[in-house]
Amino acid sequence: MRRLLLAAALLLAALPATTPATTAHADARTHLYVAPYGSDEGRGTAARPFKTLQRARDAVRAVTADTDVVVHVRRGDYHVDAPIEFTAQDSGRAGHQVTYRVWGGPPGSARFIGGQRVTGWTRYKGDIWQAKVGHHFDTLYEDGVRSIKARTPNLDPGDLVTARAHWWVGETGDPSFTVLHYKPGDFDPTGWDLRDAQLRIWPRANWFEEHQPIASVDPAAHTITLKNETRHPIGQPNYPSRFYVQGMLSALDQPGEFHYDSTAGVLYYWPRHGLGDVIAPRTRTILSLNGVHDVTFDGLGFEDTDFTDFYRHGYPVENGSGENHRYAIYDRQIEMAPNRTGMIFMTDTANVTITRSHLRNSGHSAIYALFANHDDRIESNLIEHTGYAGVFFEGRYPGEGDVLTRNVLANNLIHDVGELIGHGAGYILMQSSHNEISSSEIYNSPRFGTYLAGYRDIPNQDLYTRDNTVRNLNIHDVMQDSRDGAAVYTFGTSTSSTEPFQVNTYDQIAVNYAYSHPEASNSQAQASSHPAAVYLDEGTYGSQVSNVKAENIQRDPVFKTNKSAGVVTNSSWQPGFDESKLDYPNIGLRADFPYGALRIDAGSSTDQQFLHGARATAPGIAAPYGTYRHGAFSYRLPAPNGTYAVGLTFLDPLSDAAGQRVFSVTAEGQTVIRDLDVYQVAGHHPVDRWVRVTVTDGQLDLAFTPTTGEALVSAIAAISR
Repeated sequence: MRRLLLAAALLLAALPATTPATTAHADARTHLYVAPYGSDEGRGTAARPFKTLQRARDAVRAVTADTDVVVHVRRGDYHVDAPIEFTAQDSGRAGHQVTYRVWGGPPGSARFIGGQRVTGWTRYKGDIWQAKVGHHFDTLYEDGVRSIKARTPNLDPGDLVTARAHWWVGETGDPSFTVLHYKPGDFDPTGWDLRDAQLRIWPRANWFEEHQPIASVDPAAHTITLKNETRHPIGQPNYPSRFYVQGMLSALDQPGEFHYDSTAGVLYYWPRHGLGDVIAPRTRTILSLNGVHDVTFDGLGFEDTDFTDFYRHGYPVENGSGENHRYAIYDRQIEMAPNRTGMIFMTDTANVTITRSHLRNSGHSAIYALFANHDDRIESNLIEHTGYAGVFFEGRYPGEGDVLTRNVLANNLIHDVGELIGHGAGYILMQSSHNEISSSEIYNSPRFGTYLAGYRDIPNQDLYTRDNTVRNLNIHDVMQDSRDGAAVYTFGTSTSSTEPFQVNTYDQIAVNYAYSHPEASNSQAQASSHPAAVYLDEGTYGSQVSNVKAENIQRDPVFKTNKSAGVVTNSSWQPGFDESKLDYPNIGLRADFPYGALRIDAGSSTDQQFLHGARATAPGIAAPYGTYRHGAFSYRLPAPNGTYAVGLTFLDPLSDAAGQRVFSVTAEGQTVIRDLDVYQVAGHHPVDRWVRVTVTDGQLDLAFTPTTGEALVSAIAAISR
């Protein structure tokens, strides 16, 4: 394992790093510097850098010459308590650019963290610790992994890692928007402390998930009353709602769960593996870009932002916002004003680029662009573990202007989205035109891979989701916690059934594994609601789909339409499909994607790119060999096309004789290790094996198949050759 870690570290070290040696430059640009060890009283030079990005921003404003400005941001951690705000005065001038770029380390190593470390821990009882925090927050992170708000029933998603199972299922018959009828015997709410309690619920069907504060519980009537209305009726006949309860200390009963008592300001936490580095977020947004143009953020890291105690997609009724828009029905589709936020928030921007950056552990979406934003680029970023979407672009209300346009979203790796909002997606475009979504990998989503939408019953001329191009995507392991959707989904973009249609184009897309958790069918059981690969839903006339390969899809056939007239050519569910027309070398991430190091600590809390098998801890074995995955299982790991040295580490902690555990390993369908008996080779010591593997489809496929007993693996590393 040490060899694997060293190899991965060498690969990271080989990634491009911006390392200015001095403040003297031959070019005509202005250079400023920021470092965690700096001082805002300094001069902003490499020798005397500023300490904060805000101070560097202010220094950029003071630059009087019309010149490019580069702000070099030293690798390290920058904790922020509030959004760092950029406005029009922070823009490039007279055709010049302002660039904020990582300095002295690989992409993502200058990390802006949206919270503070929790200190002052004391033991509460058993394995639960407590600490005074004193500010409200709705999500928590330990050692870079999102913790779980204490809940009942407990989380047990199985192999579908973004599913939030287990769920209870409510009774039907009362189509209330505020009252849920639960089944007698599911739980006894007597004594529940409801001060911070919430219902996490999919009301009516599997379309939109909500976080709803609880007002009261009536054990005699078996009802839970919410403080706010849901978007859809809760107990509509034939559509029972899935739900669980969270936010109570009494529900804190397993590792990784937390409860924050907002009255006392006390955090209670059961750590996963000993008390680690716990971050309590203080802001939902790290960068706020309002009116900015000609600015680039290159190679920065953004982590650990907050969520909210009440989330609902849209309003339950027309004009629910009270804003009296021309198409007030669109209130049911647009995000409510308090939820129009993201780790990076953009509005009224132009020619803004976010590139080579690492965004992880967001409370809402990683990047959220609202209303007027044009000619921006979101490119070559690693986006992972988001509360909602990876990238969410949301334009104006219908009929109020096509102002979110001509943006490029390309070469991004987006995975493990929708961890807090179950209808999450890799990319969401609403009321947005002439954009390009391309060359990206999206996986581990509870709902969509991509979602393009307007709304029903609105004339085409007032709908703006048109002339978008979606191409060269590798999408897999999606629709994990919902139904009636697809890896590639669109709705309400061209509602007229007569030409001219509004066209969105989808081309060169690979979709693999779209399956929902069995508990999702508890509220939508019909086979017609199974996840699809491509779904042209109501009002998507004119959609053009071509060259799509779909496999391992729960729905048969894998393509679904509903009141649509899309044109589909050369896709795998059609007779005469010609697979040679798929441009596999260019599907998925480009060769220049900057995050090339690949390492999996099998069986750990971050082991999330597998199918089947189970996590386990090796008793009495110290890290890094202390966890492993076992059973019959496989991994599908995103990897740009090319040749790799793949290292596998095995340690068998349980066998006490040869022959008890024998297994083989295949890589890209070829056997690379045959009939390995780890105990026979090394007893209870680690075994390392290196194999050479060529990837041609954008993902490294590894399968572990037992001959006797169970297969296992402790760690995986891949190094590009």
